[in-house]
Amino acid sequence: MTVRIGAHLSGGVKGAAARARHIGLGTEGPGSGGPIQLWSRNPTAWQPTQHAPADVQRFREQCAALDLWPIFTHGIYLMNLASPDDGLWQRSIEALVDHLAVGAALGAQAVIIHPGSGGPLAHQAALDRCAAALRQVLARTDDLPGRPLVALETCAGAGRTLGRTFADLAAILERLDHSRAVAVVLDTAHLFGSGYDLASAAGLQATIDELLSCLAPERVIALHANDSRAPLGSHRDRHENIGQGLIGAAAFERLLAHPLLRALPWIMEVPGYDGQGPDAQNLQTLRRLAQSPGSSSASAR
Repeated sequence: MTVRIGAHLSGGVKGAAARARHIGLGTEGPGSGGPIQLWSRNPTAWQPTQHAPADVQRFREQCAALDLWPIFTHGIYLMNLASPDDGLWQRSIEALVDHLAVGAALGAQAVIIHPGSGGPLAHQAALDRCAAALRQVLARTDDLPGRPLVALETCAGAGRTLGRTFADLAAILERLDHSRAVAVVLDTAHLFGSGYDLASAAGLQATIDELLSCLAPERVIALHANDSRAPLGSHRDRHENIGQGLIGAAAFERLLAHPLLRALPWIMEVPGYDGQGPDAQNLQTLRRLAQSPGSSSASAR
């Protein structure tokens, strides 16, 4: 099984393809592309971006030409679907509705979001709040042609954020009657920060066992590939280049060899060796680890 490895690309709708070429995605002929993730709007502002139809069409054509798929967009940082503040909560719902509409136009498989934080709310009440927001979003976009999935991302667990455990994500899905419109995305640095020991073989197996005890495997649709500068269980979110952090290259080789994880689209969110985000060196590192004898033999079983 060949793993598809790609990246979060800067440049938005207009510049993503150029960034893909810059780091080596889709430039070496058929099969050299991979999954991509992008911001479909300014991630630090509430104001939505109005994309010209010609820009959207060009984006889709460029992705097809470079073999860039599946496509994911990431929700803005300001959204908090678990917030007890009614104004912020409603604004977050509006933002996610817009994200889904834009994602549908771009041909995105999913819009990836953080579940949010309930702040002073009790944990169960925060889960209720998040699920209620998602229920509104799904109802309002039910007739949207090509609606992307809403994908809940695992989080490192700083403060009172939701999504630090697989049980959290399962609880949100249960509150949504296990809607097929909602999925899950794993993040290696976030999992490590929240206490899942991906750095060891035994820890990886324990992580997979817990994942499968809480979620059906088909719920997991992608993986953010990031090493971690933050220690195991620190509840801190500090991404590092692949093999340069506390998870380590050997662990990524094991992750790439695991059949469940290897089948997922891998999306780098690393800082990059030049500080400009995912780059050719990180892409080459993951491709090399994916082709190692251990990865190849395990994925063939």
